[in-house]
Amino acid sequence: MRAILTEAIAFNKFTHETFEKIFSDIDIAYKERDKYRHFISKRDLMGDFLKEDQFGEFDC
Repeated sequence: MRAILTEAIAFNKFTHETFEKIFSDIDIAYKERDKYRHFISKRDLMGDFLKEDQFGEFDC
């Protein structure tokens, strides 16, 4: 994906600023995900999370 976006910059399809924005947003999403995963594992809720993810047992 990074290679495709780099090529888009080379052919002036979008700016380097846009490229940086895309990847900084991706980094933020992964940091948030890691924060939630840490919280879930710290509270011993991983089993509940995996059950929900696989079977949807906690659907409202």
